[in-house]
Amino acid sequence: MAAHMPWTQAGRQLIDSVGIGRLALSSGALPVVIVVRCRVDNDRIVLQSTDTDLVRAARAAHVVALQVDNLAATGATDGSSVLITGVLAIDDSGTVTLTPGIASHTPVHLGPTAGRAQTDGAGSA
Repeated sequence: MAAHMPWTQAGRQLIDSVGIGRLALSSGALPVVIVVRCRVDNDRIVLQSTDTDLVRAARAAHVVALQVDNLAATGATDGSSVLITGVLAIDDSGTVTLTPGIASHTPVHLGPTAGRAQTDGAGSA
């Protein structure tokens, strides 16, 4: 019997189609975000990066967050994003995986002035 997947099929497809994500983790008690290659493999996500923080965090079984979206790939203001929180692991072959715990898959709309008023360049709104 297949394990229950904490994310939607659309989220799984987004990860596999984009293949690049941002992994947030802790390094030396400070937050860092590294770019990783990612793909879904059954009930886990396989991660690859040349950043040594990834292997170090996997050896320590750190809890991390992975974010993948299709906005940069399309250059559009509309798309989707998946955010997965889970535990890293590394196997004997050196493969780093993320076992998901919590996931969300949401549509994204970035308007031209999202979050702030436009100004005329002179400081007035």
